[in-house]
Amino acid sequence: MRCPFCGAESEGKFCSNCGTKMPAQEQPPVQQFQQPSEGFVPIIPSASPAPDPGVDFVPIQPTFAMPITQPVQNRVKSNGWCSAGLILSIVGWFCIGLTSPFGFIFSFIGLISSARKHQPGRGKAIAGLILSGIIIVSLGSLLIFSWGDLKRAFDNGCINNPWDAMQIIDNAVDRDNTSYRKQIKKITGEKWVIIGEETCIVFENGKTLKFLKSYKDTSSVPGESNYKLFVGSDAYFQITKLYNKEMHSMSNKELDAIIKENKKMKRDNLVFLVLDNAILFGYYTDDPVPQLYLINAATYEQYSYICEKNIDRVKSLPNGKILLPTKDS
Repeated sequence: MRCPFCGAESEGKFCSNCGTKMPAQEQPPVQQFQQPSEGFVPIIPSASPAPDPGVDFVPIQPTFAMPITQPVQNRVKSNGWCSAGLILSIVGWFCIGLTSPFGFIFSFIGLISSARKHQPGRGKAIAGLILSGIIIVSLGSLLIFSWGDLKRAFDNGCINNPWDAMQIIDNAVDRDNTSYRKQIKKITGEKWVIIGEETCIVFENGKTLKFLKSYKDTSSVPGESNYKLFVGSDAYFQITKLYNKEMHSMSNKELDAIIKENKKMKRDNLVFLVLDNAILFGYYTDDPVPQLYLINAATYEQYSYICEKNIDRVKSLPNGKILLPTKDS
């Protein structure tokens, strides 16, 4: 502010040059806000003033922020051994386990390989090991259970493809079911007496067959033998397949003809008895009482048995025989 007395510029209430009191500064008037009246239209200034014609106009280029993105990583492929092992293990469930051993080996290699190379696929390898392991253990148990039948089938040339082996294993497994055991028990649980005689046979301990001179004297044992007993469709399979050579190459057609000639003989009640020195086949019936009819496969000698508890009815029963078809039939 300029001093009104000496004209010097000075700040404050007194002049720094002559000491004269400086005039008071005028305060700008305070503008009172007034409510706009009706019909008032505010004037909005343009976003930017009009450029001066004499000045070169340079437009401002807009700027944009670059988006933040994650770095792209190359996808690591799954271990090939693991994938192959899982596929072979799954296929093994649908082809009687033929590919399961390979599935187990590939899965095991894949489990080790994926860990060393830090590759994904460990889950596939574990799944392959579990699937193939279940099949291998199951098949191993079945092979042990049916080894005797499989060995005989191989010796007789009865196995031409995997399905033949599966049929033999299936028959061996069926022998362990309740229905089959009941059929066996009907025969082995009785003492069988030849109709019209006192000679009888007794099944003991599931392994030994004793021949008695008289059912009244159990101490009279002229001989005994180990035995294997098959019934029903399993007996049919044993006669026509596994013991085909011992049965003089009896075909399905020939056995069907024998069944047809005997009204009481059917596939369901067929009986096949293998002894140390003889093979017999025939059928079991309980009409009118439990009876067992057997024929020697070598000599064609026939035997009709009745259980001991029905021996009092032996006089009323005929000495039945198994009818064999003639050469013309």
